[in-house]
Amino acid sequence: MGSLRYSMMVAAVVAATMSPAFATDIEKRVQFKPGAYSTVITGTLDASKSPSQGEIRDRYIVRAKKGQTLKVTLTANSKVGLFGWHYDYNAEPLLNAQGTKVTQTAKFPANGDYHIDVDLMESKPVIQYKLTIEIR
Repeated sequence: MGSLRYSMMVAAVVAATMSPAFATDIEKRVQFKPGAYSTVITGTLDASKSPSQGEIRDRYIVRAKKGQTLKVTLTANSKVGLFGWHYDYNAEPLLNAQGTKVTQTAKFPANGDYHIDVDLMESKPVIQYKLTIEIR
């Protein structure tokens, strides 16, 4: 019985200290100023917060209506990933690109919330980025 109790204790400690597969630096709903159709966001991805490449990302949530057009421009001082989708991660992404300067355009297929993620793609100590989100 003692070894079972020990095994359960070890499993609990391991589970409590494991980081999730994708640790999110931030998750923020994007608010446009009244009358505005675009916004500019600056951010930082810190590789020291990730045990391996690709586990740090900043997530921005936008609400849109079916048929509206999304245009996203991302510039960074190192390679980053840009991904965007509706709440269903199994569906085809609206945005999917990598680089230091990326522009992507998509039409929203349905009403609702959409995620726009900026993902760490290289193990630089700190990556600065500027993200422009436009919805028309």
